[in-house]
Amino acid sequence: MTVTSRMSRRHDKVRLCNRPTHSFCPMAQQLTPGAIQRLKTAPSEDLDVLKSEYIVQILSLKKIGAATVNGPDRYRIIISDGVYYMQAMLATPLNRVVLDNTLARGSIVSLEKLTCNYLKDKRYALRVFALVRLGIEYFIGS
Repeated sequence: MTVTSRMSRRHDKVRLCNRPTHSFCPMAQQLTPGAIQRLKTAPSEDLDVLKSEYIVQILSLKKIGAATVNGPDRYRIIISDGVYYMQAMLATPLNRVVLDNTLARGSIVSLEKLTCNYLKDKRYALRVFALVRLGIEYFIGS
């Protein structure tokens, strides 16, 4: 089943994978090793980092409020590759996947479209525009 945003950007989407997950299924093997480290440490000129797909787990979802007075709410997520974790922001067209509980703590997702803002060559904001939910599991890693 594909869920596509009707917002102004065609690339904002979430696809659901109907593949069943079981408690004995080793989802940890599916997480992209070193994904968080690569996203955190890549130089700003390395655009391939943002074009790659990463399979990570959602550790936390938090509503942080609107950027403007009448703007839509925004959500901060904490993602993990099973070893490291980092913060990211969901693009506002993806708010509906949080509100309808398609995306929740423990979800295993494939990040498909990312952007990043830099300040003095330091990455300070990773934004997620498209993701695929692969399943939901207990927390993986340490």
